Amino acid sequence: MYLRILKKDLKRKKTMNTILLIFVILAATFIASSANNLITVSNALDNFFEKANAPDHWFASTNEDDVERFQTFAKENEYDYTVSRLIQIEPRNILPLRWLVR
Repeated sequence: MYLRILKKDLKRKKTMNTILLIFVILAATFIASSANNLITVSNALDNFFEKANAPDHWFASTNEDDVERFQTFAKENEYDYTVSRLIQIEPRNILPLRWLVR
């Protein structure tokens, strides 16, 4: 009985069924492309971190004693590490350029 009602309904409303079919195909396409995009981005991030030689852990300190303690700790445990020096400027020492602001 339900199959007969479904057949009659599909025969009567052909335009509505074709529009619905197009929407279902579009939705399946969007889902497949988003899954493909997620896989590509996750693989690209791993590849980027390998090529950038990014560290697994990051340590920042403005105190020289902390840096020296970390270096001795890393040498004792045979960890690979690199030291990068950063320039730190206090925001209150930055003055606005008068000729840019009018």
